[in-house]
Amino acid sequence: MDYPRKELLQHVVDRGNLCFNVTRQTKATSWQHALASDTPAPAVFVEIKDGSTVFPLYLHADSDSSTNSDLFSGSRPNISHSFLSRLSQTLGLEQESEFGLPKGISPEDIFHYIYAIFHAPGYRTRYAEFLKRDFPRVPLTANIELFRALGEKGKQLVALHLLKVEDAPQLDVFLTGFPVTGSNEVLRAKYTPENCRVWINDDQYFSDVPAATWNFLVGGYQVCEKWLKDRKGRILTYADLQHWQRVVVALTETQRLMTEIDDLIPQWPLR
Repeated sequence: MDYPRKELLQHVVDRGNLCFNVTRQTKATSWQHALASDTPAPAVFVEIKDGSTVFPLYLHADSDSSTNSDLFSGSRPNISHSFLSRLSQTLGLEQESEFGLPKGISPEDIFHYIYAIFHAPGYRTRYAEFLKRDFPRVPLTANIELFRALGEKGKQLVALHLLKVEDAPQLDVFLTGFPVTGSNEVLRAKYTPENCRVWINDDQYFSDVPAATWNFLVGGYQVCEKWLKDRKGRILTYADLQHWQRVVVALTETQRLMTEIDDLIPQWPLR
């Protein structure tokens, strides 16, 4: 994000707060513009040219901010009363008194459900034209089992995208290798599909990189390539090499989960 933005930073910095990062519009041919974060993100994050919009899951009162302190103290879910009312009615659940959440449903459950919906290929295809010109809308299901099943998939996606090894231990089961010793200097980021290698210089490469993972887009960015291009001229440390290989796992697992999410949804529009 551009700095300073106290009205947003106070809800994100040192809070471990989950955030949606989405765009209001895109000129891309397809929409893949939803990404979770738990730290401040750049102003241009999921889209190459247009700014991203950050939606924190919780709002935290700031003793130095008279505006927010006058409204509430402590923390509260950043979810509108009208949405919570509609969700409660759709699921057939009573609303709890403090924030109006459906009984037995946490703010994180709602976040994870929405995250799964936004990663459903069927959703992205059906609403493709709308998603290019406005914020994504959230279809609701009346099926509580489907709500929870999608939420579980969304929870797994969030853990992968935040590279939380404690919640997604498969991140440390690398699919790729880095077999050749050398300078570790990034001079290029070139993929050779005939042997599934990603070359960082004339001698060194990551092996066994799936083509679909190399080409996978989040927003306007080809993730694996961009990470390396951003580090051109740098010497990759051991931690860097591990990090990039975790990204490959995360993106490969994301593709699997997206297919499973679509398989869970029997039809569109969602019911």
